[in-house]
Amino acid sequence: MNINQDNKWDYFFRRAVDWVFRVKSLPVRLISLGASLVIASIGGGFVLGFSVSSVSNLFQLNFSFSDAPEFLIFGAFFVGIFLIVVGLIVAVCDYMREANRRKVIIIEQRGLRVSPSIPLSSSLKKYKGSRHLISMDIRNKDNEVENPDTALSEVVHVNRDVRQRMADTDPNDTSIVYGGLMPVPFTFLTGMLLDDEGDIDVFDWDRYQKSWRSLNGDDDGDRFQITGLNDISSDVDEVVLALSVSYGVDLEAIERCFGSIPMLHMELPNGNPSCHWSLVKQQELGREFFELLVKLKGLGISRVHLIVAAPNSVVFNLGRHYDPRNLPSARIYQYEQSHEVPYPWSVELPTHGKQASIKVTKI
Repeated sequence: MNINQDNKWDYFFRRAVDWVFRVKSLPVRLISLGASLVIASIGGGFVLGFSVSSVSNLFQLNFSFSDAPEFLIFGAFFVGIFLIVVGLIVAVCDYMREANRRKVIIIEQRGLRVSPSIPLSSSLKKYKGSRHLISMDIRNKDNEVENPDTALSEVVHVNRDVRQRMADTDPNDTSIVYGGLMPVPFTFLTGMLLDDEGDIDVFDWDRYQKSWRSLNGDDDGDRFQITGLNDISSDVDEVVLALSVSYGVDLEAIERCFGSIPMLHMELPNGNPSCHWSLVKQQELGREFFELLVKLKGLGISRVHLIVAAPNSVVFNLGRHYDPRNLPSARIYQYEQSHEVPYPWSVELPTHGKQASIKVTKI
């Protein structure tokens, strides 16, 4: 708000009056009353004056007591100070009580060979409240996901863990924060499982700044270009849906693993590993993803094989767009470039009443 120099004091006075009289909390009432007593005692207890010495040409300050009884003046002054101190103490206690009532649920997942040593919680200084960490590391001692079935058994309970920590807490007093570096199938599944948990603040690892970062960047307007949709014939009931965001998907590997199954490709023309820091952009990409799946459902597609090359936060948010009741059944695949089978396993998503499960790819 711009305030002209001439009326800034008037503006300040009006804002001060608003603060004193409109806010009805006990600390404000105590501080206001105490301040009034202090001001009244000073104003009523002393008569102040200025004069200029004719000899030294210097200012002189003269003061004297008014006719009010001294004990009333000093009594009002010290009672006012006491009320101000009590008001401040009550305000601090209210602040601490508010902070303790709030909860911050932090979900951090690790499952890649190279993961940051800096915990997500260290980057969340702005979040106030008691912290409840849901930490998940699905790697073995060699930093590898040795058994996808064992890893899946940990991931599928994430929404249960969140609800347990939200028990007996007003949702308005709860903040949920997510961040991780996990294999694509488990990240996507996590997003899908947490879709009903309300607002989630998503963080991602910035490999250049070496820190966790929120999705606070500008939207560059880059959106998916879709190819292959017009090639879907009426007798097809399953498709491969590939998404290229950070890197281009391995089209040769897809053809080797999925043979004659038709493929659709959603590709960002300017995709790169750092193109995902805008929350608005991610929301728009999720909308386009969802709308294409709805079209596929309308074309009679009953199963979608998902191949995604994207940063962790994008994969998580795409998972939050996958409706388990109204969209086709789906499997989302893990990519291993040097593996004999480049897409060796997938997670069968929990759609249409099915449980999530690991499926081994057979060529």
